[in-house]
Amino acid sequence: YQDIDGRNAQYKSGKFATKKEAEDAELEFRLKIHRHENMGKITLDEMIDIFIENRTSTIEVKPTTLYNYGNKRIHLKSLLNKSIKLLGIIAIIMTLLSELFVKQLASIFVGYDQDLLELTINALRLYSLSYIISWFNIYASSFFTALNNGFISALISFLRTFIFQIISILILPKIIGINGIWLSIPLAEILSLIVSIICFVKKVIRFVG
Repeated sequence: YQDIDGRNAQYKSGKFATKKEAEDAELEFRLKIHRHENMGKITLDEMIDIFIENRTSTIEVKPTTLYNYGNKRIHLKSLLNKSIKLLGIIAIIMTLLSELFVKQLASIFVGYDQDLLELTINALRLYSLSYIISWFNIYASSFFTALNNGFISALISFLRTFIFQIISILILPKIIGINGIWLSIPLAEILSLIVSIICFVKKVIRFVG
């Protein structure tokens, strides 16, 4: 193992009873260094997620939907169609940009380490597949909030960000290995998409029809 100064050392000289204890101590030390170096920083996937969520939830979805809902649903169907088309286009563009410029984006954050860079590129290529789906789930939650249906809005958000993610991350890595970690978010979004579509069909399509 390596001591605090980065020098190779025998675990016995470090007063560890076993090699396992020495390796655990080294891992804990490295994690502390990693947390210290990254304190206050934002990760690449977090930055893109924030951008997509803001674009999805802040394009006047709630105010305009609420206005048309209160105004005898005038233009509500048109608003719904235009919002879905616009957000769909934005999501496609964001997904394509993430896939095409993944190396350049990753280099900004982890360009100092080639192995970490390759790992990040692979992870982001898989993770960014969720961008083409997540927008609809975010929009659906905001739309139901505007319709004063807090239960469905909370249900979609809770399933999407908690239940489905836990299920995915517990199952996928056991089936396809480490790539299952990165694909757990896209899978969670797909499952959430199914719920969102069902809610739209039952509560919105006939309502605005």
